[in-house]
Amino acid sequence: MPLVRVAFATSWLSKAGGGVSVVVEALSRNLADAGLEVSVFGLEDRLWLDGDREAWSGAPARALPVLGPAALGYAPEMARRIIEWAPDVVHVHGLWMHPSRSVLQWSRSTGRPYMISPHGMLGAAALRYSRSKKRLISALYQNAVFASARSIHVTSEQEHEEVRECGLSHPVALIPNGIVLPSAAMRASRNEAVCPYVLSLGRVHPKKGLDRLIIAWKAVELSFPNWHLRIVGPDEVGHTKALRELADNAGLKNVHFEAPVYGDAKYALMRDAEVFVLPTLNDNFALTVAESLACGTPVISTKGAPWHGLEDNRCGWWIDHGIEPLSATLRQAMSLTSEQRHAMGARGAEWVARDFCWPAIAQSLVGVYRWLNDRTAEPPSVRID
Repeated sequence: MPLVRVAFATSWLSKAGGGVSVVVEALSRNLADAGLEVSVFGLEDRLWLDGDREAWSGAPARALPVLGPAALGYAPEMARRIIEWAPDVVHVHGLWMHPSRSVLQWSRSTGRPYMISPHGMLGAAALRYSRSKKRLISALYQNAVFASARSIHVTSEQEHEEVRECGLSHPVALIPNGIVLPSAAMRASRNEAVCPYVLSLGRVHPKKGLDRLIIAWKAVELSFPNWHLRIVGPDEVGHTKALRELADNAGLKNVHFEAPVYGDAKYALMRDAEVFVLPTLNDNFALTVAESLACGTPVISTKGAPWHGLEDNRCGWWIDHGIEPLSATLRQAMSLTSEQRHAMGARGAEWVARDFCWPAIAQSLVGVYRWLNDRTAEPPSVRID
């Protein structure tokens, strides 16, 4: 059976794209390794021009110039460039920006199918932010983009439920994201920090629940005076300033806000942490959880992310929302011996290496693309309900 020619359409290809660009880069590379012809179409920004283009390791990428406000992502060349490349199938990554409309134009022009990965953007917490913009975009083109999509790709049962709660009845392909495993040498070279720390790494955004984390930290800081809380990541909507003020007003001495790190520096920070914490209100996958586990670090995650496997695999805690559950779990994790935490982390590393390797996940998506292209029987990952 011939392999299909697949295009990805997304917003920012640079670090500005956050977890979406990480997934697009890794998935496109693994699909190409599996023998597909893959091309990525995204948006050009200063980070891309200043170095991210050279660091890109995914399938061949075309970053197209943006006209007007960056938040809209209007790239007038994108539809034409996708049509010229002539893919069999397009996989749209993300919502609410103009690349989605470009794919709709391509599909109407060619009659070819496309699927959408919302990347958590249909969660209730995500939908509350920039609500007026999203209503406008929905009316202008996003509703039409959904209406013409052949399938929706989700990464968890939770995201599947979010899709249905939004009234979307498409066939759903449930396939988790993969992770790029850190090298064995990186995992083995753990440095015992002079002061142990709890790490929260990712976008500093209101939906991440970091205000609750800081209040919960207040309940444990005096009992663990040598421990530090490190909040690492890019600021969004000015949220870091509000969190700093919250920590200062609470009199907290061991809470630190740090610039984002990437690559080996990120993995080293995860590896050396005693605990990773994700207090999110809503995440469809939360790649940083898998990455921390791969580095051998146990994880605390709220039930805003689909990580019930933390408890099934005895490598962390999957907890209810709220300050009290978070402070109690921090206290429990910090009261363990270092050896106990490391044993939990080792079980987590085994789990993600087994279940979240990119080559197997890419093969699952190859089956979905073939189904979209050939209209054969749906593969096991696809749900018609």
